[in-house]
Amino acid sequence: MLFEGKKGLILGLLNKRSLAAACGRFFHEQGARLAFTFEPSAADDRRARMAMQAVEAMRPAFVLPHDVRDDAQGQALRDAVETHLQGLDFIVHCVSAARGGQPGEGLSSVARQDFLAAMDISVYSLINSVRLLGPMLSPGAAIVTFSYLSSERAVPGYELLGLCKAGVEAGVRHLAAELGPRGVRVNAVSASPFASASALSNPGYEALRGQYEARAALKPLPTLDDIAATAGFLASPWSGGITGQIVHADAGYCIMGA
Repeated sequence: MLFEGKKGLILGLLNKRSLAAACGRFFHEQGARLAFTFEPSAADDRRARMAMQAVEAMRPAFVLPHDVRDDAQGQALRDAVETHLQGLDFIVHCVSAARGGQPGEGLSSVARQDFLAAMDISVYSLINSVRLLGPMLSPGAAIVTFSYLSSERAVPGYELLGLCKAGVEAGVRHLAAELGPRGVRVNAVSASPFASASALSNPGYEALRGQYEARAALKPLPTLDDIAATAGFLASPWSGGITGQIVHADAGYCIMGA
């Protein structure tokens, strides 16, 4: 198996239909020992239950609540990795949030606090993961995160997400350059739209998905499992010469002209 004897951390678990869970299934089937984080909720414990139910069959080393804006929880995560895994061969970063602005009113309707929160959660969480966990990455380790085409193009309804993902992609390049001398690779998967909880809350999601289905070079669009497998490739030795790259897993939608 591709990840037999390897240890990995997947950040941003929500439920069994989330990208993090799909990534977990891929890495688990390929022999990896896994740990997960999820964003906790102060209101109730449903998120914890959904996260545990999504991955309990994988027998993870731990499933830890982790608010990426809470430094104390970040330190607790570092301690848990040190205690339960004693090092990492890969990190998969599935953390993203870009809520703000008025529907249909564009980027200029985004309030400052919403912008800062979105960048903190979506972009700085990747940087901070490396700051906290980088010393525990083994030689030859890999970090994989996720992006979207609105980082490159103006996609109505995804304006703030686009700014965040542009920041993520810049972070991928800078972190790849920083960590390359240690043999650690950093890449991102730019995926086609999929039915995550955040996507379904966007009123433009169905229309966007239909546009992709009509215009993409390949049919059908990638499933969550396809996207997870792309992340698995980028974390594996099979992609040993690839770093600092944004790999599009969108059925070729990004190559099509108007």
